[in-house]
This record gives sequence, C-alpha cells and structure tokens, in this order.
Amino acid sequence: MPLKKKSRPSKLGIPTSKRLKAKIDLALGWMPEPPRFMVPSFALGTDGPYLESVFIISRSLICEVLAAPEADHSFDFCDLSTISSYRVQLSTHKVAVSEEKSIEYEIGKVTLLHNLSPELNSTLNYAGDSRERWLELVKAALPVTLVLESLSVESAPSTPASSNQ
Repeated sequence: MPLKKKSRPSKLGIPTSKRLKAKIDLALGWMPEPPRFMVPSFALGTDGPYLESVFIISRSLICEVLAAPEADHSFDFCDLSTISSYRVQLSTHKVAVSEEKSIEYEIGKVTLLHNLSPELNSTLNYAGDSRERWLELVKAALPVTLVLESLSVESAPSTPASSNQ
C-alpha cells in the first residue's frame, strides 16, 4: 500500500509497537528520499505467522528493517536498479492443530537477486490467509519491470572520462 501522510504500519498488516516504530523511524532517518511503500515480511513459526521484517521502498532504494526483538536496530539498504532477477514461489502449508483439525496457511516468497554479488538478495515472505493482497502490494512496490531497468543500466555504454591533453 502506498504511504500517505500520517499513515501507520498497522494499515499494511504490520503490527505496531513502540519498539518496531523506533526501528522503522531510525531506518527512515537514514533514507535520503521519502518512502513510497512499506511491505511486511511474515515467516511461519511454531505458533503461526510472525513479523520477520519490514521492507521500506523509496523511489530508488529498498531497505529491510529486521523486526525481531533480538535484532535491536538492524537494517540495510540496496539500490533498486541492482535487481537483476525476480523469483516468485507460492504454496500452501498445512499445520495440524489437533488430530481432527488443521490450519492451512497461504505461503508466498519473492526473492530479488541483485547484480552486485551472486550471494546478495532480498527475500520477502508471507504466511497467512491474505496472500493475494500481499502480492498486490509487492507488485505495486517492486514491479517486475525493475529487472528490465537493471538490464538497461548494465548494458548502457559507459561515458569516457574527459581528459586534459
């Protein structure tokens, strides 16, 4: 969901707490341009889905803010123009609650590979019952056309430095 003035992460399915808000605010303080989107990344734990991180996307940057309490203030940035591959994996995962009852979670994983290094990637996860809504948010925040833009940047001819001869 695009950010609007005074919007709160809870409108995006991101649990709000003073601790998480402080983590996001600290990362926002480092961003040289305003954020456009916040995308939650949920993992599936033993007690069900939990917030793993929040991705903040601006016009040219992607920032991952880790939400885990043990990750006091941990975040990183990467240039969106370095995204060279966009992998989407969708599945379901059934968890037995009892012998008679089970819960089925919709799982989504979007992996963005960066052309800076083969090991560098950004992975957005989803576990819950509103995967389509989450995927729409991911597609709005990180359109697949980013891959095409990365390819055009890679293949653009470099301009020679001017010399004083």
